[in-house]
Amino acid sequence: AAVVLFAYQTSTSTVSTLTSVNLRIWDGVPGEPGSTVVFGDTTTNRLSESSFSGVYRVSDSTGGANNRPIMVNRVSVGTTLAPGTYWLDWQTDGSLANDGPWAPPIVITGSGVTGNARSYSNTIGWGPLVDSDSGNAKGLPFLIESPSAPAAGAIPTLDGVGVAAFVLLLGVAAVWHLRRHVLGT
Repeated sequence: AAVVLFAYQTSTSTVSTLTSVNLRIWDGVPGEPGSTVVFGDTTTNRLSESSFSGVYRVSDSTGGANNRPIMVNRVSVGTTLAPGTYWLDWQTDGSLANDGPWAPPIVITGSGVTGNARSYSNTIGWGPLVDSDSGNAKGLPFLIESPSAPAAGAIPTLDGVGVAAFVLLLGVAAVWHLRRHVLGT
């Protein structure tokens, strides 16, 4: 199985500069009493592939900019989970020291709040991931790939790969372990 995550570094080409991703899976909200890590750690590099997604991170003021190419990062996850609700906690590293890596938040035109992702800071701990300009809570996109065929009613296949996938949308649990306090722009 694999988890597909998205990230970018500013002022790069479409050749990925992302070098590692570590990942943990929690059985509850990270940082909350009773929540524990059920898979992974913060040191093992699980990145198996990183390539250009064909999409750029832009803002209202930088529409059409091509200096933030978003990379698709496939992360190996060798575990089976019992039915339940889980949270992903990940960190991405890159070869450029200038800016990022950053995870692009979910953006839905006309919607301020797009999810319930959380971030981590060494000084304040876990808290909601919010847009630094609007203060709105944001979600982060990801996919979960399974080597088995999707169950009835599951999200259809992606590029011919059997996918039991979730796209992080409003109300779906996810978390990105940020190395900084605010979202990159």
